[in-house]
Amino acid sequence: MKPHKFFTRTLEVVGVAGTGKTTLAHALAQADPSATYSRGLSRGQHPFSFARHCLRACPDFLTALALGHDVRNEIADQIVIDTLGEVVGRGSERLIFDQGPLYRLARMQTLRGGDWWLSAVDHWSHLIDRVVWLDAPDDLLLDRVLTRDKPHRLKQLNSTTAKDLLTDHRREYLELLDLIKETHPVSIVRFNTALHSTDQIVAHLLRIGANSLQPNSLRAA
Repeated sequence: MKPHKFFTRTLEVVGVAGTGKTTLAHALAQADPSATYSRGLSRGQHPFSFARHCLRACPDFLTALALGHDVRNEIADQIVIDTLGEVVGRGSERLIFDQGPLYRLARMQTLRGGDWWLSAVDHWSHLIDRVVWLDAPDDLLLDRVLTRDKPHRLKQLNSTTAKDLLTDHRREYLELLDLIKETHPVSIVRFNTALHSTDQIVAHLLRIGANSLQPNSLRAA
């Protein structure tokens, strides 16, 4: 069997806003036609698994409400994460995630560090075999976000507050990745998108190939 080009089963592109996650994820999917680009769940996708995990999430939702926490968005993410985990666990398709399970786990606040969250981190550390971490200087990230058409929270903030938010999001990602590396061997490859174009990153990943998936590797192109 011909080896897959740059990952075996599941890859996620992660990074704070403006790093180019979506652009790279689409480019990787084009470079490896046997892989599928995924940004979560489409409407009506995997309905039975989705319904099952909705029911399982109800106790967490009710507990949070009783404590006065508004966790509607986090519970929605929990359901998506668990549904995707079941689908990926079947091994029926290879996925390239953009705003996938790690993105959703990293941005959680109320559920972060709880039993479900830690269990999900452990589960996905076994399902994902490569993480591509993108970053760039804050000034460049803000310029990219401010000049693109789609709305974003950063557009409503002054420069100092926006940079503080980027710093917080970066820390949340890095804490999650450190925990994943402690839990299970995962290949993490890091790129500075101020220095490397999408084409250069794709070429680098093709060059190192799936056979170079090494435990806890952190490479800078």
